[in-house]
This record gives sequence, C-alpha cells and structure tokens, in this order.
Amino acid sequence: MATKFVSGHKHITQKLSLYYGKGSSYITKILTDSSDHFAKEYQAAQTESQALAYIKLIYSAGEKLFGAHGMFTQNKFHDGPLDPLAANTRESTLKQFKNGELSYKETPLGGCTQTTPCLKRAFRSVVGCLDCARAIIKPEKLLRTIKIYERKLSGFTVDDVARKMEERDIFLLNHYYENYVKPKI
Repeated sequence: MATKFVSGHKHITQKLSLYYGKGSSYITKILTDSSDHFAKEYQAAQTESQALAYIKLIYSAGEKLFGAHGMFTQNKFHDGPLDPLAANTRESTLKQFKNGELSYKETPLGGCTQTTPCLKRAFRSVVGCLDCARAIIKPEKLLRTIKIYERKLSGFTVDDVARKMEERDIFLLNHYYENYVKPKI
C-alpha cells in the first residue's frame, strides 16, 4: 500500500514540477491523462461557467462598464448592444477561455479577467482593481463597496491605523467614482 502511495505521490510531484518549471499559467491538465477522471470534467465545467458569467457581465450589461477591460470591451462593440447569443461572439469567447487566453472572476467591484494570480489584491484591498488593466468595474458594485467600507469604519477607534487604511481606501474609491464614473453615467 505504501508503495502505491509513494509512486502516486511521485507522479503528482513530477507533473507539478513540469507545470511550474515551464512557468505556464495556461495548463489545464495536471493530475491525470485519463479522459474519464473527475478533474477533467470539473475543469471543463469551470471554464464554461467562467465564460458564461463573463458573457453575461460584458455583453448583457445594462449599464456602462468601467475599468480598463470593461471600457475596452464596451468600446469594441460601441455600435449597439451585442447579442450575447450570437454564435460567433459566444463561440470565440468560449474558445478564448478554453485556450487560457481569458479568465473571469467576480470581484467586489465587478470582475477580473487576469489569467494569472492577482498580485494587486493579494497585498492590497480592492483599491488595486481601480488601475488594473484586467478590471471590469460596475458603477453599482463600486457604490455598494464604498458603503460597505464606510460602515466598517464604525468598528475602529479614531486613532486606529486600520481605520486610517480604510479611510484611504474610501477616499480612493470615491475619487474614482467622482472623477471617472459619475461624469459618464
């Protein structure tokens, strides 16, 4: 039994070493080469789920989107609302997701299309999204986030360092809203 565990562990270690050694963030098949393994089905479903959430946000947005990626995408299709069910749009977007060229994660401000781990939010609050090239910012979510941050202030004393950090974040979120979002909606 221990021999099987060790050989299985070596297999995983080899696969992960190969993965990280190549520096690839686009690999989707690490643990198995078997087509009937659960991980393969999970990865396929996750990719499609991300793509559909992205399509819903970008192509079906009833409001103007901000953030570099949100504005770029809406400007790309500025001639009118794009039909999210149009085969060429949906299929090409899904293909980008399957190829690892595009990714989507929902964020407190809207969404993120970063295909590699985000270093901005890892070391900072959502304020890092404001100047990120992969950000999609929805005005409604931005305002909701500002209100949540403002409510959090009551839990801190006036001299608290954490309060000063939260106040700085609120200032930056409000500044973004007042200078970039409000004049355009």
